[in-house]
Amino acid sequence: MPAAVKLSICAIASEVVPFAKSGGLADVASALSRQWSAAGHDVRLFMPFYSQIRRDKLDATRVETLQGLQLVAGRHEYSVDIWRARLPGSTMPVYLVESNALYARPTLYTSDPDEHRRFLILTRAALECCRRMNFRPHIVHSHDWHTAFAPLWLRSNYKSDPVFAAAKSVMTIHNIGYQGQFSAAEVADLDLGPDAYLLHQDDLKAGQVNALKHGILHADAVTTVSPTYAREIATPLYGMGMEQALAARGSAVRGILNGVDYEEWDPRNDKHLPIHFGPGESTRKAELKRNFLLRQGMKPTQGRVPLFGIVLRKGYGLGAQSMIGGGFHASFFTVAWPTGEFGGMGLEGYVRLGFRKEMEAIADPAEREKYYQAKVAELYANGKATSIASVLEIDEVIDPAETRRWIMAGLQSVPKPAPRSHRKRPCIDAW
Repeated sequence: MPAAVKLSICAIASEVVPFAKSGGLADVASALSRQWSAAGHDVRLFMPFYSQIRRDKLDATRVETLQGLQLVAGRHEYSVDIWRARLPGSTMPVYLVESNALYARPTLYTSDPDEHRRFLILTRAALECCRRMNFRPHIVHSHDWHTAFAPLWLRSNYKSDPVFAAAKSVMTIHNIGYQGQFSAAEVADLDLGPDAYLLHQDDLKAGQVNALKHGILHADAVTTVSPTYAREIATPLYGMGMEQALAARGSAVRGILNGVDYEEWDPRNDKHLPIHFGPGESTRKAELKRNFLLRQGMKPTQGRVPLFGIVLRKGYGLGAQSMIGGGFHASFFTVAWPTGEFGGMGLEGYVRLGFRKEMEAIADPAEREKYYQAKVAELYANGKATSIASVLEIDEVIDPAETRRWIMAGLQSVPKPAPRSHRKRPCIDAW
């Protein structure tokens, strides 16, 4: 549906489908921007030109007027080139920020000491490109911690720039467990000059800078992925240390339920499904399951079947527990390879929250950082399968070569179900 008011929108994200993806952020950044464009808004989307993006399969061209941009972060200077591509399924431009020094890494995200600068430069590049293109956004939309300093810069470095005179900032939190924290010793990378007072002073005294917190504090509006999540992150249990900053913003924080991109996820015409279904045809999912089992050389069965859990690498959070029946104790057995890891998401944020008082009691920033890193390392070590077995009471940490034997033994050990004494009641599996 065409929008009544046409807006100019500068969106900045660390990942965008189909160019680069590690999670749901990429899906939202892509689908939301495409829908805005389809509604008639002028959207310019910026992301890094990672080395993982296949140049030979990408229809991208250099923007000649945006080559060799010299961008500074403290005492570090980077030269970036801007490429222009098109978001599939639309005419909307995606601007790719190229810098081998920053984005030619084995993975999208790293634990390198300059991780914060990688995304400071992305954010600065987006704002500088707006200036050079004379693109005057009504909205600057930041996604997660990676681009969370845009609202602060709009209130400081760019507050007198006519290009951003009408700009309002929106900060969207996709996962509050990732906050982009770095040492206060690197604060000069923000180049705030006399506006440094806008930084969270208590955090500076504690020897740290938190990117996400500054996005929350300085954005004109803060959004999250659902009303439920907005309520949850306002509590100490789920706020990961951000609950006070969120409370300070009051009604500026809103939860907007993520939608489904039906152009991408539509079982009526999904190219990956051998059997299609639409509204009122959910029972055809049983046909899909039968089809899948047959293609895997497995015999379809009626009624209940045993559920075995084998963790090869990571068993983090509610998602892993849901796949294994609702919890690691729900399956007939749960075992793990020695490479398995268990735990909740966002262990770094958990340490910031759970050990806040202990860290505040350490006056020396270097010692405080050392304490923090040790606690994070301890949590990851405790989450190793060999450590967690006695805590979660998983059944065994096994040699990978024993996997087949465990499955066969499990199948032979499952007791036969008791005869049903009541009428069977069909239901639809929500998964």
